[in-house]
Formats: sequence, structure tokens, C-alpha cells
Amino acid sequence: MPPTPFGLTFAGGGGGIIVGFGGTSTVGSEYIVQGNTISNLNSGSGIQIGDGRNIVISGNILRNWGTGDGININSSLATGIQNLTITGNILDTNTNSAGSGNGIVCSPGVGGVKNVTIGSNQISSIAFHGIKINACLDGTITGNQIFNFNLQAASANGIDLESGATAWTIGNNRARSTAANGFAIGINTGAVDNIVSGNIDLNAAGAFYDNGTRTIIFGEKVNASDKNFQLNSPGAGIGLNGSTSGVVTHVAGSVITSYTETDPLAVPIVAGAVKTYTTGAVASFSAAPGSLTIASGTSTLTSNAALAAVTSQAAITTTATNALTTDAIEWSFATAPTAGDNLCHVLSYVTAGNVNFVRTNPTAAAQNVSALIINWRVVR
Repeated sequence: MPPTPFGLTFAGGGGGIIVGFGGTSTVGSEYIVQGNTISNLNSGSGIQIGDGRNIVISGNILRNWGTGDGININSSLATGIQNLTITGNILDTNTNSAGSGNGIVCSPGVGGVKNVTIGSNQISSIAFHGIKINACLDGTITGNQIFNFNLQAASANGIDLESGATAWTIGNNRARSTAANGFAIGINTGAVDNIVSGNIDLNAAGAFYDNGTRTIIFGEKVNASDKNFQLNSPGAGIGLNGSTSGVVTHVAGSVITSYTETDPLAVPIVAGAVKTYTTGAVASFSAAPGSLTIASGTSTLTSNAALAAVTSQAAITTTATNALTTDAIEWSFATAPTAGDNLCHVLSYVTAGNVNFVRTNPTAAAQNVSALIINWRVVR
């Protein structure tokens, strides 16, 4: 039967439940840590796991657990930690914030940590990140409530997926009143995508922030007051989803009031839009509802006191950054046409990166045409 700390109460002292550290535990040991109450520790973490496989940590209550983390997973043996479930725990109000002070932390340590499920935990009012995942492999973070981090450091996130964490699914979590970002996704250096789906960020000042590669993000909802949904990764040779390309989809009903990125094209996105990157550039957009404005500006036609009969002027070409030949132009005159202008017609068309306007006199007599100004925008 696996070691089973169950129904114990820890108060005071220098640490709570410590299992598998110091290299003395049997390789592959199994543990169940369930139904314990841990509070008012002087130092250390509430629950620490250092090795083993098939580990369950559930139904524990941790409050003021010490200067360390509430639940700390850190491999101390070369065999590592595998098949770990952390579910249904309550981590509430840790005022002992001199140390790292995270809620739940997974770190690879000596032998690595993989196959982890973190679900349905309540984490509130702690010193730093709610859930922090370092360079660990294969995990799921789902259904956690992370809120009211009034004690947090300014840089703390609700869920913090650090660089090197690979093959994680983060879904259906809720973050509210975290000090920095509700969700922060780091650079994925592995070969398998991280998937972020269906989370809700209800921060007044925070954001959903992605700074990584090999990440698929869809169905996220951010608070309307955020004004900050950031994707900070695309650049030369990398993308949001894999080493050369990426897709971000905001389903209809998503609330996005602004969109900031370091992508060189930096075209605004609207709620319900799909944005596709290829090698640091935007390949295509589609939007629901409505359309995207890719570029806008003005063009000025050339005046001519006697534009000959049945004659066209040379095309007026104006730069329209990111415009494609599959886009459309919406335009109108910014100045009133003259009598001669009224007898002529103007055609518009898009070339790659440009808009073009051609004025033609179809009549049998020369016409006096003015330097009409055209307001235009390219839509997709």
C-alpha cells in the first residue's frame, strides 16, 4: 500500500508534508496525500514531493503554509516524477511571502516531471503565481479558480507556463484580480504544441499574454476592461504555432478591445477574427462579424484643363501596406467634383501593397478635370 498522509493537521514548525527528498525513497514509490490541513508554518512549503510515480494530492487545505510554495513538485532523483494528480485542494491566504510563495509549482529538478494533471483547485490571496509550471513535460491544467491575489508581487500571474514547458493543455480555468497577467505562456522549446483553450481572464488590469512559440490559442475570453490581449512572439523564423507558422482564433463572442503584438505587420484584429502568421508575417485574415481594414489613406488625381476625348489618365498609385490582390477597395471623394469631373469615371483596383485609381474621359469632347482627393480603405 502506498504511503498515505491522510487527515493530518500541521500547524507551526518548519514545513508541512515532505515526501521523497534526500534520495532515500524507493525509486518509483507511490503516494497519496489526501485530506490534510496545513497552516501557520514558519517556513518551507506546505506539501513537497521529490520523487515517485502514481501520486495523488487531493482534498487538502493549506493556509499560511510558509515562505515556500503551497504544493511544490521538484524531482530529487534521476528517475524523476511521473503520473501526478493534484486536484480539489484549497490554497488560501498565505501571508508568509518572504520566499517564492507560489500556489502550485512543478519543476523538473534532477529527473524531470511529466504526465501531470492539475484540476479543480481553489487558489486565492497568495504571494506570487497561482500555478507555475517550469520545464516539465505533458500536463493538463483545467478547471482551476485563481482569484483575489491582493498579496501578490507586481509580476505575478494566475497561471504561469514558463519557457521549456512542453505538451501542456490549459483549459477552462478562471483568473480574477491577479497582479500581472491572468495567463502567461512562455516559449515552448519542445516538439509538441501547448494548447490554451476556453479560459476566462476577469482581471481589471491584467492580460492574456503569450510570449512563446508552438502554442495554439483559441476560444479565450478576456474582460472588456483589460484593453490588452497580447501575442508577443511572432518574428523572423518563428510563429505562434510551430517554428514557421501559427494561428490564433477568437470565436464569436470573444471580447477584445485592443490587440498588441511585435509582429512587423501589427494589423488590428476584431472579435471573432482568425489571424494566421507565416514566418513572422501575416498571411491572411478573416473576420466574423464584419471585415478587417488592412490599410487606409488618400490619393489625389491629376488635374488637366483639357483631358482629351475617350482618353484615360495614367494610374495614380498609392502605397497600401499589406494589401493583397484578393482584397477590395472602398472609396469616396473628399472634395466636390467639378462639371468636367462629373462627365468622367474613376476605376479602382488593388495590386500587392498598393491601391490604384484611373480616371477616364469617355465623352467625345475634352474635359476640364480637377485634382480630386479620394479617401480610401482596403478591406478583407
